[in-house]
Amino acid sequence: MFELLMTVCLISDPEICEDVRLDLSEESQTAIGCMVAAQAEMARWAEEHTDRTIKRWSCAPSQSAGE
Repeated sequence: MFELLMTVCLISDPEICEDVRLDLSEESQTAIGCMVAAQAEMARWAEEHTDRTIKRWSCAPSQSAGE
């Protein structure tokens, strides 16, 4: 399983950033599935966090995959 990794920054102060990890749906069992699911998830996240902007993103194996 893969997860979405994003670096997000405050719009008011672009130097203040943090990393956000999001588990995606069952579609994210492959890297390609993660890339597809990530688009909608980032749009949803951005609508809920209007004070931040997504600086960069990637898909990576989920840290909870072995659990």
